[in-house]
Amino acid sequence: MGLNTSWSKTKIQNLGHGVTPAPVQLQGHIVESIDRFTYLGSDIYSSERSTPEILRHIGLASNIFGRLANTWKRTGLSLQAKIRLYNALVISVLLYGLETWTLLKADERRLEAFHMNFQRRILGIHWFHFVTNASVTSQTGEEDLAIRICRRRLCIFGHVRRLPEATPAHSELRLAVDTLAGGKPDIRPEWKRQRGRPCRTWVQQIEDDTGLNANDAWRIAHDRKSWRALRVRPVAGQAFH
Repeated sequence: MGLNTSWSKTKIQNLGHGVTPAPVQLQGHIVESIDRFTYLGSDIYSSERSTPEILRHIGLASNIFGRLANTWKRTGLSLQAKIRLYNALVISVLLYGLETWTLLKADERRLEAFHMNFQRRILGIHWFHFVTNASVTSQTGEEDLAIRICRRRLCIFGHVRRLPEATPAHSELRLAVDTLAGGKPDIRPEWKRQRGRPCRTWVQQIEDDTGLNANDAWRIAHDRKSWRALRVRPVAGQAFH
C-alpha cells in the first residue's frame, strides 16, 4: 500500500497496571517508553485517571472562551445567540471524548464550576451580586453538565453493546461487565485483583447512572428502544427509571 511507520510518532505505553516498560528496538529504531500519549485529541495516561485529561480540556475551553471575550460583551447580540456560540465553541471542546472519562466527585465539581462560572460571565454577573446558581441557569436555560455526560455515556454504552460480538470494543466491554460481577478473564485464569480498594471504573458509572447492576444494563442495552426508554429522566444525582 506504500505506507510506512512513522517512528517519531510510535511509542510504547503500559496502561493501568505495572511499571513503565523499557524502550524497545524495532527495525533499527528505538521506540520510546512514555506514560502519557495524545491520541485523536485526547491524552491517555498510564495511571487510568481521567483528572489530568479533564484539567487539560478545562484549560483549552478557557482559552477559547477568553479569545471570544468581545463576543460575550456585545450588547447587540442576544443571549440566545451567545449561549449557542458557547455550546458550539466552548462546551464542545470541554466535553470532547467525555464518553470515556471515569469521573471522581472532584472532577464533576470542577466541570460544573467551570460551566457555572462562564455562564455568569456571559450574563455579566459578578461574585458580589450574590446571584444563585438556580437563577443563572433559569436565565441561560442550560442543564447541568452531569446530565449531559450521563446521557452521552449511556449512549456509547448502548452503542458498543449492540456491536457484533467479534468487534474488539464489544468484547472488552463484555469483559469489563463480567469482571465487575466477580468473573475472571478466560485467557488469564490466574488473574487476581490488586490489593486495596479498587479504583472506580467506567462500568460502575453506568450502574450509578441507571440504578441497575452491570449485567442488567448489558441485557437491556441490547434492545435500542428499551435502552432509550430507560434513560429518559434527566435529573442529576438520581437513578433512571
